[in-house]
Formats: sequence, structure tokens, C-alpha cells
Amino acid sequence: MMDLQPRCAAKVMMTFPTVMRTIGHEMRTRQQDELMPAQFFALKILQDHAGASLSLLKQHLCISLSATSKLIDGLVARNLVTREIPLNNRRRIVLSLTDSGTELLESLDRTACRYLAGRFANLNDNDLGTVIRAMEILDTIFTPTPTALHEQTLSKGEEGC
Repeated sequence: MMDLQPRCAAKVMMTFPTVMRTIGHEMRTRQQDELMPAQFFALKILQDHAGASLSLLKQHLCISLSATSKLIDGLVARNLVTREIPLNNRRRIVLSLTDSGTELLESLDRTACRYLAGRFANLNDNDLGTVIRAMEILDTIFTPTPTALHEQTLSKGEEGC
């Protein structure tokens, strides 16, 4: 069993970039108002973490705080994200999707899912089940618990990725 771990890790490292590049290319080809991959992922993060801070977004995207701020500036200018400063904490910036941001993200998700479903069209039910199970396992392994996220934030500080 131990010998399979490095092989599994190598396969994940080889496969995921190809899958993500393919999805990104397909989405850029089909959408008229282009989003860069980092912008798309920022919207996905805000979908899951409404009211997120710039720091949380920075950690998820693994880019600098200034790059995160610039990315958000572009999304705010396109009316896809709101940036608000709460009255009870003037040092914090709260980010949320606008209705337009939610609509665009839902449209992009539908496009990506249709594209992937088409790519899976030649797989039999057994293979489809295997892919689903593999994704469920990876989701379990890589989805951090709130405690793990907090510890990760503490251990890496503001500059960590």
C-alpha cells in the first residue's frame, strides 16, 4: 500500500493541471467577457465564503495581498464583487458577490459542467462511478476543517501562502 502513495501523488500532480488548463481554455473560448482563471477562482471562493476578507482570499489564491487587492479592484469595477468596510471594524474589508457576479459564476459553472459531461460521455457507468468516488476522496482529504484553516492562517501569517 505504501508504494502506491508516491505513484498516486505523481498521478494527481500530472492530471490536475491538465484538467484545469482544459477547463480554463474551454471557458475562455465560450465566454464573451473574459475572466482570468484567478478571477474565476476568486469568485468561487467568495461564493463559498460570503463576507470573506482580502487576507482569506489571498491565502486561497496563493498570491500577494497587493495582487489580491488589484484582482478585486477589477472585479469591483465590473460589478461582480462588492467591497465594504464594516462599521464595527474599520480595518477589515468584507467582500461579497453581487447579483451579477453570482449570475456570471452560475453561468460559468453550467458551461464547465456541460463541457465536462461531454468529455465523460464515452465512460461507462462503472468508470463514472470511479471518477465520482475519487473526487469524493480527494474532497475529503483536501477540504480543510475550520480548525485547520485557522491553524494554517496562524502558522503562515500574513505573508504565507
